Amino acid sequence: MNSYSVIIAAHHRAHLLERAVRSVRNQAVPGLQIIIVSDADAPAVRQLARTLLTGDDLYIERFGEPGPALSRNLGIAAAQSSFVLFLDDDDTLSENYLMQADRYINSDISTVYYSDFIVINEDREANLIDYNSAVKFSLDGRHQHEVFVKNFIPNSALIYPAAAIKTKAFDATLILNEDWDFLLNVLQDCSLKYMPVLGPNIFKTDRSRQDRRGSVNDHRLAEICLALYQKWPAPDEETRLARQNLFAASGITLPLELF
Repeated sequence: MNSYSVIIAAHHRAHLLERAVRSVRNQAVPGLQIIIVSDADAPAVRQLARTLLTGDDLYIERFGEPGPALSRNLGIAAAQSSFVLFLDDDDTLSENYLMQADRYINSDISTVYYSDFIVINEDREANLIDYNSAVKFSLDGRHQHEVFVKNFIPNSALIYPAAAIKTKAFDATLILNEDWDFLLNVLQDCSLKYMPVLGPNIFKTDRSRQDRRGSVNDHRLAEICLALYQKWPAPDEETRLARQNLFAASGITLPLELF
């Protein structure tokens, strides 16, 4: 069986982090390494790490600017396993995910794997989880080149070969889409492969409350998307046209050479 390191970028929220860590611990696969990287002096997170981490697991507390990008980069450098996946501190892994995924993963270091996922709504103020609104998203049949137009794969639904990402880094200067930027970077040297298994559970809060990192920067989405298009050129003419059409559908007409 392959070995896996799960990197969790933490920012306070010890009660949510505990849920995430326990979901990883319950995977029951041999050689599993959990790496928690906290971007703050958070005693509750530190105590949780002392309680739940064992063996080759790591707890790293860093200084500097908060945010998941730098934390994930430290986790990549510290990972000791053959494959790496990233989990947000408020999400979880589905039961037996890694055991099932391992059946599709070989030792090829030029393949990035991705899975299906579930989105679950929760109200964190009321401590309520609405399982009635849980929706499974199957990525079966999606054309993989779509990822060069719009990212349809959540960061936590990806499994990367460690050897393919040791020289890569999340861009900490991006306020949006650093996960997509990282994936496009890796795909300069790797290909994608779909796994028909259920991967992460992604917990969502009400976006209109503007308490999520992405939602407060929604107004800059088109600007950052175009910057990523120019940073990572389209692999073919069909993709360039698809990028142009995506902007046109939002009422933004731009010349093809920008894509």
